[in-house]
Amino acid sequence: MDFLAPIYESRLFVSILLKLSGIGGGSSRFLSRIASFHSKTLEGIIGSVLDVACGPATYGRRIATPSRNVYGIDISIGMLRQGKAYIERDNVPAVHLARARVEELPFENAVFDGVICSGSLHLFPDTVLSLREIARTMKPGAPLSVQTFIAGKTMVNRFVQKNSWIHTFELVKLQQYLTEAGFEEFRPEVDGIVLTFSARKALSPALGTCSAQTGGRVILIFNCCGIFLYRHDPILRTSPSLHNPFQRKKNLAR
Repeated sequence: MDFLAPIYESRLFVSILLKLSGIGGGSSRFLSRIASFHSKTLEGIIGSVLDVACGPATYGRRIATPSRNVYGIDISIGMLRQGKAYIERDNVPAVHLARARVEELPFENAVFDGVICSGSLHLFPDTVLSLREIARTMKPGAPLSVQTFIAGKTMVNRFVQKNSWIHTFELVKLQQYLTEAGFEEFRPEVDGIVLTFSARKALSPALGTCSAQTGGRVILIFNCCGIFLYRHDPILRTSPSLHNPFQRKKNLAR
């Protein structure tokens, strides 16, 4: 995905994706609609919000406020570098980016007041595992706001059918995945093959929900001050900071 970073938010690239997906309207309208959906889901939420597979912080930059810090993670270093440039350009100091995998989030349990995930749930190899790990980092009752795709007959769907590692979801099956991962109050909205939905982390953990274990590894953390090396230590997950869940260590990774 690194090679897409410079054009990921461009009008031409988004317009092509919309056309292949059978969706009308311009690129700006689409981005605004998804950002509005996230903002509506997170209405009244302050504190810390996780942006899973954030890309160049496309939506994280749009939902961050002085009272709401957004912490974005992505596996693509190119996307994160592009996001850092956009954050500096737009002067959005409340957005912080790090390189990490959704299956092994480097955060303590129950630190986030909300989560967004745009254009990526269908790319995670194990949907339930990913949702469980996301739920682990959320406070009970915290909202989840997602944009993904459902089954259809567009060019995008035909491509997906030839690539078994990409998912398109049936609503009934997706609700089952969310329930298994510890979510409730599933509220979907469908526009063509684009699915936006909200849910909440259940107040009581679902059976089978587990806390993922992470070993020592190095990730990159970005913010407006630059790029920092960070060695993840499981001990850090026992003393989280709500203001900065990354809890950056003073000593650089060896």
